[in-house]
Amino acid sequence: MGINLFMNGGGTRLAAHLGGLQALTERKLPVQAWAGASAGSLIASIMASGFTHQQVVSLMFDTEYGQFLDRRPFRMIRDFGLCSGTTFEKWLNTVLDERCFKDLDVPLTVVATDISTGLPFLFSNEHTPDVKIATAVRCSIGIPGVFGVRRVEDRSLVDGTLTAVEANQLFPRPDDPSFLMRMIPDRSAPMEHRKTFGLAGYIRRMVEIMLRCADDLCRPEMWTHDLCITVGAHSPIRFGMSNLDKQQLYESGYGQCRRYLGNCVDRPAPTERSNTNGTATSRHDSLCDERHVLGALSVDECE
Repeated sequence: MGINLFMNGGGTRLAAHLGGLQALTERKLPVQAWAGASAGSLIASIMASGFTHQQVVSLMFDTEYGQFLDRRPFRMIRDFGLCSGTTFEKWLNTVLDERCFKDLDVPLTVVATDISTGLPFLFSNEHTPDVKIATAVRCSIGIPGVFGVRRVEDRSLVDGTLTAVEANQLFPRPDDPSFLMRMIPDRSAPMEHRKTFGLAGYIRRMVEIMLRCADDLCRPEMWTHDLCITVGAHSPIRFGMSNLDKQQLYESGYGQCRRYLGNCVDRPAPTERSNTNGTATSRHDSLCDERHVLGALSVDECE
């Protein structure tokens, strides 16, 4: 039996997701159903399309993220974003050989946010079989202010991390072990201090703050396992990221997820328990039955 995996967010720090996937592979935990939001949807979509882990790692290191900043300032008024996102969508469509959801052999769900309702919009094999996967991922990575909204039919869609989703919305078999893989910054480290801001700097800083807040929209208690990767001070919108930065993020994701999988996954699944209101909580497993931050706890603390 495989697992369900939802990779949430990450921005240009997506190398950490790939490190976490390496840990899952070594632990012989095959993914039977994929889901993703924002950068997580990019990794999930490529893996669901049949690429090997090593192929995706090579693609990540060989790709210059800055090429996707196809600035179209005049479209800010119409599409509400500095960049069109067209370059990214064309690139991914080429990588995936123009695959649609109906062409996949495994379940895939891509999460975007519908700004007209404030609710998640889900692309999947079942609900949007004829939509190109690259189009769905372009919607999901639509960081407000950076990329313009992507319109699909009568929907105006933006970044998928701006709404919360649960396993029963994403997977055909939600009762199977479901893993949430997400990233959080080191909140004890302040952002780089700047005395003044131009318009571009202001937009960048507000986007970074917004994405930090989006990290808290996840409901880790609703998942069987919460693979929460601390990514330090790396910005989610650093499109000029070097291969050294990517390697550091990869190793961070691998090491933290490997620690968790080696020390906590083999425990019996937590049973439902009552909270102070007398209602049952979920069967969520985190380090020592607390909401954990991988990397902040030692192995001994988990034993």
